[in-house]
Formats: sequence, structure tokens, C-alpha cells
Amino acid sequence: MNNNSSKNKIQMIFSLLVLSLLSYLFWLFITWLISVFNGLQKEVAAALIAASATIVVSVLSVVVAKYYEKKRAIELEHRSKKIPIYEEFVEFLFKLLMN
Repeated sequence: MNNNSSKNKIQMIFSLLVLSLLSYLFWLFITWLISVFNGLQKEVAAALIAASATIVVSVLSVVVAKYYEKKRAIELEHRSKKIPIYEEFVEFLFKLLMN
């Protein structure tokens, strides 16, 4: 039991370190991106921001659509497995009530 607890603590510390590192790298990327946009002309920066926003929205919409499509497929699979069980249950109830 103690070994499992120490393993969980090590995993927690490692995950916090990785999360901190990723947050720091994200912060560096954002500050670098802002400095690049500050050096550009306003028209060019506006066009780049608009193009970037279009790309990000397109990618996010595809990812979200795929997520919901997969979720729907899983629900349909579960439903197809539940139908025979419910039919059997309803049939049993009818037999019980008719007797």
C-alpha cells in the first residue's frame, strides 16, 4: 500500500513539473508572438491575425465535429447492445401482467 502511495506522489510531482514547463513554454511563445506582431505594419498584422483566426476556427470546428461524431457512434453502439435486453425485459413484464 505504501509503495502505491509513493508512486502516486512521484507521478503527481512529475505531472506538475511537466505542466509547469508547458505553461512556461506557452508563455514564451505568446510573448514571442506579440513581439513579432509589434514589429509589423498594422495592415500586415491585421491580415495575419485574421488568417490565423480562420485557421484556428477551422481546425477547432473539425476537431469538435469529430469528437461529437465519435461520441454519437459510441452511443449508437451502446443502444444497439441494450435493445435486446430491454425487449426481453418488456416481454417478461407483458407475460407477467397477462398471467
